[in-house]
Amino acid sequence: MKQIFTLFVGLLCPLFLLSNGVGIIDGSNETYLDLMTSNVEVSIENQIAVVTTTQLFFNAQDSTAAVKYGFPLPPNATATSLRWQYDGQWYTAEMAAEVQDTIIPGTGGGSSYPAADLINYLGDTPLYYDDIDSIEAGGFLQVELQYVELLPYEFGVVSWYYPSDYSLIQNTSVPSQILDLTLTSPRTIEQVELLDFSDATIANNGNEAAIYLETENDVLDQNYQVNYSLSLEELGLYSFSTMLDESLGCDEHGEGYMAFIVEPDASDNTEVIDKVFTFVIDRSGSMDGNKIVQARNAASFIINNLNEGDYFNIVDFSGDATSFQDGHVPFNEYNKNAALNYISGINSGGGTNMIDAFSEAIPQFNMAGTDTYNILIFLTDGQGSDPDDVTLAHVDDLVAALPSPLNIFSFGIGNNVNAQFLTQLATQNSGTPYFLGNEELEAAVNYFYLTIQNPVLLNIQMNCSPDIITEMYPVILPNLYKGQQLLVVGRYVNPTNVDITFSGQAFGQEVVYDYAIDLADIQTPNLEFLPKLWAQQKIQSLTLDFYTAGSNSVEGMELEEEITDLSVCYGVSSIFTSFQGGSPDVTDGSFENAYVVVDTRSIINNQDSPVTISSYPNPFQDQIQFTISGYNLEPTTGFLHIFDVSGKLICVLEIDFDGSGKEVVINWDGNDSMGKHLSKGQYFYSLNIANQQVYSDVLLKF
Repeated sequence: MKQIFTLFVGLLCPLFLLSNGVGIIDGSNETYLDLMTSNVEVSIENQIAVVTTTQLFFNAQDSTAAVKYGFPLPPNATATSLRWQYDGQWYTAEMAAEVQDTIIPGTGGGSSYPAADLINYLGDTPLYYDDIDSIEAGGFLQVELQYVELLPYEFGVVSWYYPSDYSLIQNTSVPSQILDLTLTSPRTIEQVELLDFSDATIANNGNEAAIYLETENDVLDQNYQVNYSLSLEELGLYSFSTMLDESLGCDEHGEGYMAFIVEPDASDNTEVIDKVFTFVIDRSGSMDGNKIVQARNAASFIINNLNEGDYFNIVDFSGDATSFQDGHVPFNEYNKNAALNYISGINSGGGTNMIDAFSEAIPQFNMAGTDTYNILIFLTDGQGSDPDDVTLAHVDDLVAALPSPLNIFSFGIGNNVNAQFLTQLATQNSGTPYFLGNEELEAAVNYFYLTIQNPVLLNIQMNCSPDIITEMYPVILPNLYKGQQLLVVGRYVNPTNVDITFSGQAFGQEVVYDYAIDLADIQTPNLEFLPKLWAQQKIQSLTLDFYTAGSNSVEGMELEEEITDLSVCYGVSSIFTSFQGGSPDVTDGSFENAYVVVDTRSIINNQDSPVTISSYPNPFQDQIQFTISGYNLEPTTGFLHIFDVSGKLICVLEIDFDGSGKEVVINWDGNDSMGKHLSKGQYFYSLNIANQQVYSDVLLKF
């Protein structure tokens, strides 16, 4: 049986997120390529971020090294492209129907202590790629990865994280680090901030904003965290759509791709539906240590943040099940303090009797009404003592006997949980499954609770008139919560104006919201990510169906094939696919398309060459002068290549040598090959004579 483990994030905030990639040589002795430059470009449109992260690595070892690239992809992101450059040539990887190889070189796939920092750094959802040429001693490797992600949002504040703290991997300085972020929003951008970097340049004109940060020769020990706030006076439904000029050839659902984001009024004008809430905690022996501590802390956090009018209870289980109270009690100061005291006494030990836990917890909802939001959070790190089908059938019987709907959210911790069981438990009871690493429990549950703390519309249905939008995801719409957003994606063939109707239940009454959207009839600039976003959302939906069906079932195998085909055709990652191979990129030879890996710290200068070169002034503003001496061989023509931080060749200066060894002086006006004046920043140059690189160094333009 194929073992598959993934993380469904749903509303969860990214907890252990991404940073720069790692060129892994040998994880067992912590041997990696040196990181030379980090260039992160981010384009955010309507809370959807497209991130292109480029790193330049150097092999400081004494011998040629086989390299495996690892990147700590955030759990709610989908990788969409990967390419790499070595020895002056770019190669593009393809999405292939192969589960990625997660074995770390030198460790045999285990988590031996020497690789612990690397494993911790890469997180629970790393991306790996190992179809890279062996890198010679003194050689350079450049890797460019692109991914798309929906950013977490709460009460008007959007967050983008890129922990660029690289200290677990490399504690020496990195010559260049650049963050270039652009942001557009139809809602007014009220404030933008980059935490912990006071020297960043930030601009904001209301609907467009930008952040630019550049550091030189710094140890990367700080994280990027961008927060921006949107006007809460401009709520409703925001739509965006594009009609592709050419078919992708992946399906027959049309060339139109659309998405919209809807958010209810977050002010005091919107009433919040009361909750009836139970937290079920696994306290079996395997929960010993930090996991049970996190579970207690998460339960305490929830109890401390209940709303006036809510009812609650706590059930904990191992070989048997116990309950804080016989039934749900109102949230007040007395019950809160009593519950916190009860939680502090929950300790691990014993088996995992899930049937007893559900028998204790679910019947307590018999007193809940149809005008409340009834929630059960089920938390476990193992598998039940009874067969899964028996437990699920028992849950079905208990829920069917209730007078009102029950929403069950399951949280699986670690690698020993039964993903199929927890997925079925949640999805069959109007909930969502979440799978977490051992250290993510407390933060994940806390964030999840904050997202569902204030429900305003339950059991949502959506209708379109005319009915031309198809393939909409999510298939089952989640409830709407104050301060939270709902994203829906879909497809269309013929663009037109469409009326969208949302309906749901609030306080036992039906509530209806009407919106009008205009579907684009042309390919919309800056929305190239929409096809991949749609594919990502469909893959997530199908993956939930896969876990529900089971990998060995006929339906499961059909879903695996559908997910794989969708992933490969749209070029977005999935649990069944990975980046493989590397096809050489074809360029037209122009400077705009020429990329050459260059040295960034003068460590590959030819020690046998008598040639010397100096640049003045450096840093420079409008013009810089290069003085070259020491070349005393036959007359020849040399070339001074100038690159930007990503390794892109932007200018070539021709130099004539007479062979006498006399000084040659050449000026550069700071323009590229097309005469465009370059912006301030860090640039690199290399001197090539007789087709050999004899010198390279760094330029700083201000």
